[in-house]
Amino acid sequence: MTTATAPRLSIGVLGPMEVRADGEPLAMTSGRLRAVLAGLAAAGGAPVSTDRLADIVWGERQPGNARRTLNTYISRIRAQVGYDRIVTGPSAVRLDIDADEVDALRFERLLDQASAAAGADAEHALLREAIGLWRGTPFADVESRLLEETEAPRLAERHLAALERRIDLDLDAGRTDRLLGELRHLTSCYPLRESLWARLLHALQRCGRSAEALAGYEAIRRRLADELGADPGPELQLLHRELLSGRAPEPIARRPRPAAGPVPRQLPIDLDRFSGRTAELRELADLADPDADRTSKLAVVTGMAGVGKTALTVRFAHEAAPRFPDGQLYADLAGFGPRPPVAPVDVVRRFLAALARTPAQIPDDPDAAAALYRSLTADKRLLVVLDNAADLDQVRPLLPGGDACFTVVTSRDRLSGLVAATGARRIAVAPVGPAAARAIVADRLSEASVADEPEALDVLVQRCSGLPLALAVVAARAATTSYLRLADLAAELEKEPEGLRGLELEDDALDIRAVFSWSYRALDTDAAVVFRRLGTLPGAEFTPEAAAALAGVPRHQALAALRRLVRAHMATEHSGGRFALHDLLCSYAVELAAEHDADDVRAAALARLCDHYLYTAHGGDALLDPQRDPIDLPERPAAIAVVHLPDRDAAEDWFSRERSSLVDMVRTAVDARLDERAWRLAWAMVTHLDLGHHPHDWVLTQRLAAQAAARSGTLRELALSRRLLGRALTRLHRFGDAAAQLLAALDHYAAEPEPAGEAITHINLGWLYETQGDFRSALGHNRAALERFTAAGHDIGRSRAYNALGWDLAQLGEFTEARELCERALDLQRRSDDRRGQAESLDSLGHIHRATGDLAGAVAYYRRARSEYEAIGDRYNEADAAAVLGDVHAEAGDLDQARPCYEQALQLLEALGHPDAAGVADRLDRLADPDR
Repeated sequence: MTTATAPRLSIGVLGPMEVRADGEPLAMTSGRLRAVLAGLAAAGGAPVSTDRLADIVWGERQPGNARRTLNTYISRIRAQVGYDRIVTGPSAVRLDIDADEVDALRFERLLDQASAAAGADAEHALLREAIGLWRGTPFADVESRLLEETEAPRLAERHLAALERRIDLDLDAGRTDRLLGELRHLTSCYPLRESLWARLLHALQRCGRSAEALAGYEAIRRRLADELGADPGPELQLLHRELLSGRAPEPIARRPRPAAGPVPRQLPIDLDRFSGRTAELRELADLADPDADRTSKLAVVTGMAGVGKTALTVRFAHEAAPRFPDGQLYADLAGFGPRPPVAPVDVVRRFLAALARTPAQIPDDPDAAAALYRSLTADKRLLVVLDNAADLDQVRPLLPGGDACFTVVTSRDRLSGLVAATGARRIAVAPVGPAAARAIVADRLSEASVADEPEALDVLVQRCSGLPLALAVVAARAATTSYLRLADLAAELEKEPEGLRGLELEDDALDIRAVFSWSYRALDTDAAVVFRRLGTLPGAEFTPEAAAALAGVPRHQALAALRRLVRAHMATEHSGGRFALHDLLCSYAVELAAEHDADDVRAAALARLCDHYLYTAHGGDALLDPQRDPIDLPERPAAIAVVHLPDRDAAEDWFSRERSSLVDMVRTAVDARLDERAWRLAWAMVTHLDLGHHPHDWVLTQRLAAQAAARSGTLRELALSRRLLGRALTRLHRFGDAAAQLLAALDHYAAEPEPAGEAITHINLGWLYETQGDFRSALGHNRAALERFTAAGHDIGRSRAYNALGWDLAQLGEFTEARELCERALDLQRRSDDRRGQAESLDSLGHIHRATGDLAGAVAYYRRARSEYEAIGDRYNEADAAAVLGDVHAEAGDLDQARPCYEQALQLLEALGHPDAAGVADRLDRLADPDR
């Protein structure tokens, strides 16, 4: 957010650059000055590395004093826009600006809102507002080849797509006459864009000018043949046949709406510093060019550890992203390093979720999930990056199905099987040469130190064997020890022993361990301990709190140590205050821990890490579901760092960011026989996994929890894990497996009674039968649940059982008793402030009133149910209540009230990627066209 004293900025780049402060124009007289400001503005308040700014200003032809010149430009900008607006760091610069203060960012936000708009009028208004921001070629007078060749074409394509969609909506609404002039102008500006010609021909036909439409088709057909040697595409050919037959072309309204929901953008952040690799970047760019006659849709980037494969691929992916409008998918497969490789099916499920598939739509069978992934990507233009792959078997299920997709795989292995099977292009990444190596180190040091001690610089470079990772570590050490000369540092490094032991690198990289050792020995005690402990982490990323738990120190102490590790280039900082280790450094940390720390010390560190996740998750779960029966938890040790979660939104955010780490932690805890921690942590994740629709993770963690409880817990604890597993399996409609788990839980409760747990198991069995439509069987289990809840004095459970019984009786047509039971449930739930229970009971009462003909009463109950579902963050049931409310309004003949209900439900379901969205969209269409 901007500061109170800073001037209000307005930066326009959708045309010649315009800059205003508090409404007054600012003169940016230099094209390169404008380039720096444009690069900062386009980041929307995020930090921009100095390397990225240099690329924006000069591209590959950077002057020797690029950093000094950049500092001059930044000082000049600061003087004009306000000192507080520019925030500088050691390797990045940030312009403190809101997205709405930059026209390009506002333009894209409006287009994203338009694609998700529920109605045509709202979408049309948003598109008009976005298009109104367009003033001409983006970055028109900004001196930057990079912006000209990447950002400008991407924005221009979005502008044309927005124009076409707005024209479609105008055609659908009958606003045809005014479009002809606009379309003739657009086809003259873009004479080979067939989609614009199709819209012109539609408009002519709509105006009764079929002869002109046929002449227009002939004009574009000749032009395509003369200039490209090609025929018109399928859309124009179909339109031509329809015009010749005299049939009206398919209305624009019958075309599928553009998919709503987010486009996946999963790429890691680009490195602050990146240089060289020009030939490799160009080769990847040529392969990915959709207009090129490429023989393969796959590149395999290979090379030894530490050579910079990931950095190269991530840089390429960011540059190529505009060519792939359907998004970018990324996965670190952990094929090499101390952590176990990622199972392909887990990545497929993550990719399917990113492509807006709900858990219910994702097959449990790995082959079926991979087939669905190939089908969904068959007609998309996606960029897929599979980093750190182990072998062909790990990669094969992750290859997309579309000819317009492009995949990059990185690996230390040559992956000859993959190359042979797919015809992939292999790009070998070699260590950098001496000149490039010196440049990497010199870029981080003062000009004087490099100029005064060239021989010492050569020694430092030589010991790094041309590996960018080692060079970065050496440069960081040199940059943070200004009191020593380069010759002193070179002498230190010369004394380090060689030999890689656990790092398993190739012979020509023997010195990298010496480099790591040299840098590690320069760390202070806190940073060294934190670094060693990080090898224990089960996941790839971590927070300062996790590092604090591992090291057994307060958060502030761990954070300070992490920042020292980042400065030493032995850790990297990611967005959101998270950190990570390169897999080589992680291997080195594991080796150091084995060498310096006793087994019990490492085991204690892992236990503290598990406690960090357990106590934070337990507190977050209480915010997500305050009425949930708690489990016994030992008193939290004072030394365990937890994340403070002040409210429900913070808890949802924390669980969403940490879900992968939490799943990994449960698995690691079971492997380490931290059984009591494992099943408790899995329990604390359930509400999030339920509300967030992650049943596959729910099944995995509860299977592990049951294994842990069976090994060291009581029968009650085993029953708890098995009934939670049964609920998750029911969510996946694996009814036989779910019933087996729930019945086994009842057996455990019979041997070691716990009335409330047994009652909840019966409620779960009731839900299982309800899901299958067997309401008689459900009724028996819900009656058994009520008896046990009553005996246990469990009022919340009793209210839930009343509602479940009422629902079952309503489905069986016994409405009077059903209504009494649901009203009794609602009364109990109000007294205990059980908002989830209230939402479910209000929903049941809405159904009962609708079924008995009281539509006004049904509307009142469904409205209240929708509000309660919204309050507890249950988006699916909120959407379901809104859709049913629309149905009730429609039955009552109140179509004006039905429409906004359907629109709200559609918006929620599309955001979730839920298949029910199609049915709601159909109901909306029928409101508009009752004769369908």
